[in-house]
Amino acid sequence: NNVSDNQFNGLYLNNGSDYNDVLLNLAQNNNLTGINLTGSSHNVVANNTANNNFHGIVVQDGSNRNNITNNTADYNDYYGIHLSNTEWNNLTNNNMTGNLYNFRISGSTDDHFRQYINDTSNHVNGKYVYYFNDTSEAIILDETMNVGTAYCINCSNFTAENLILDHNGYGVYVRNSTNALITNNTAFLNENGIILFNSRNST
Repeated sequence: NNVSDNQFNGLYLNNGSDYNDVLLNLAQNNNLTGINLTGSSHNVVANNTANNNFHGIVVQDGSNRNNITNNTADYNDYYGIHLSNTEWNNLTNNNMTGNLYNFRISGSTDDHFRQYINDTSNHVNGKYVYYFNDTSEAIILDETMNVGTAYCINCSNFTAENLILDHNGYGVYVRNSTNALITNNTAFLNENGIILFNSRNST
């Protein structure tokens, strides 16, 4: 489908629209969102292009356990991909380039920050999205690892140093973690540079 130049959303799954396949769509130049999942779970959103909208792909408000894979969300006015008030979505092989803020996870509870982002196949401006959840071993991110944005949820012994982080919802986001060392980083033109939430014994 070509879902373009609409007043609000290109593709909109709302209010219990579950177990659908959203595949191979071109969603561009929509005034609100290219692809919007609100209150809709267990969907596959794959191989879509969501460019030049206000937001590219938004998964929000109880849209849980969706599979978001192989999508391109470029040159949107605000977010490329935004996960908001939702949990346990699986993100793989998505590319976000040239958005005001390429990628963000947000929410009001701890569970909203629990997602399946288990590798570095998601890219923001050509750099990697790093996501760690329930990790107690040493985690070290440095300038050799091509870090675009990093999340550490329920972690200990997390180090982020000498990173250059821009154009995301967060440069570094640390939640419910201990013993983080975050030093000598440059975070600019993000919504938020470096955030520690309910995290202790950090530097």
